[in-house]
Amino acid sequence: ILKFISSLNNLQEVYIVSGNHDRFTPDKAMDKDGGAAQIIAYFLNKTVPTKWHPIVLNPVIDNISYILFHGHLKLGDRDLGKIVLEYGKQNLYNVILQGHLHHRRS
Repeated sequence: ILKFISSLNNLQEVYIVSGNHDRFTPDKAMDKDGGAAQIIAYFLNKTVPTKWHPIVLNPVIDNISYILFHGHLKLGDRDLGKIVLEYGKQNLYNVILQGHLHHRRS
């Protein structure tokens, strides 16, 4: 991964949010933060600035607020407007990016 990431010449930053398979333990209760994703973020950060969070990230890129989460913790089941109010930036356009979905939702 590091070799591939370092070969990209226009990569500014990497954002990682843990998902339900990003753990070292057989049981999700034993590794709630997704330790595997955290370690990947640690090593990627040596090549490119990398932000990691176990639940949600909210970077602002080009004056657009991105709300990033995996979705296995049912955050995406909530009303999208409430997600934007809680995690977004009220003075910017907000985009929600969620993994763990098997369909599109808007």
